[in-house]
Amino acid sequence: MKPIAAIPNIAELNIGHFLVGEAIFVSLEKSIACMRALMDEARAGIKTGVPGDNMSGAGKGSAD
Repeated sequence: MKPIAAIPNIAELNIGHFLVGEAIFVSLEKSIACMRALMDEARAGIKTGVPGDNMSGAGKGSAD
């Protein structure tokens, strides 16, 4: 997941079905927290070129 999230031109990751499937084993809260941490780590310091968008908060509050 990290190599995909680190691509600067990727603005959206459709991960909802994965999160729900993973939640069966670890809970939805843990599934989302883990994916969010992976995305933040992969995108640290990457800018999209869109004013005001540093990618570090992309998708917060939405699992899909």
